[in-house]
Amino acid sequence: MVNYRIDEDVKLIRELLNLSQKQFAERIGVDAITVARWETSKMDTKESNIEKIYTFAFAIPTIW
Repeated sequence: MVNYRIDEDVKLIRELLNLSQKQFAERIGVDAITVARWETSKMDTKESNIEKIYTFAFAIPTIW
C-alpha cells in the first residue's frame, strides 16, 4: 500500500500552479472545504479523490 502525503501534495500542487483552494477544488470536482481539510489532515481522502488529485497534477502540461 502506498502512503500518500495528501496534505503536503495538495498544497504543493496548488502553490506550483498558483491556485487557491477554491480554484483547485473546482478543477477536481470537490468543495473548497474538502481541500482545506486535506491540507490540514483533518479529513481522510477517498481513493477516488486521490486519483483525481494526481490525475490533475500529472495532466497539467496537456491542459494548460
